[in-house]
Amino acid sequence: MQTSNQPAIQKMICDAYSEGQRRLFGAVRTDVEAVLHQDKIFILAGNAATMKDAYPRMSIRGRRIDSVLQEMKQREYHNDMRSMLAEITGHAVLSGQSNIFIDNGLTLDIYCMDKTVHDIP
Repeated sequence: MQTSNQPAIQKMICDAYSEGQRRLFGAVRTDVEAVLHQDKIFILAGNAATMKDAYPRMSIRGRRIDSVLQEMKQREYHNDMRSMLAEITGHAVLSGQSNIFIDNGLTLDIYCMDKTVHDIP
């Protein structure tokens, strides 16, 4: 997609991603890249190891519940990103997959929009 507002859209998406990661997981992610291609948004981020450090280790009555809490945070993060992407682009998010681990500590989030992402007026 070649549009005049593409860098602004990409920056807003990167900022929304970084804020969601910081708010929910306590991870500061500064190395974020957003790629827009037709009706898809790809968000690539490094330093996945910092995410593991932000996960809590909690237990209730001797049973560890950190995996349940992490799943709840992931679900909340995914819903927040869908909402933010819809607000930024003006289009609905049809589907998405987040936290796909890639070699060298990179993670990838992919979101499919209902239409091709165009300039923001």
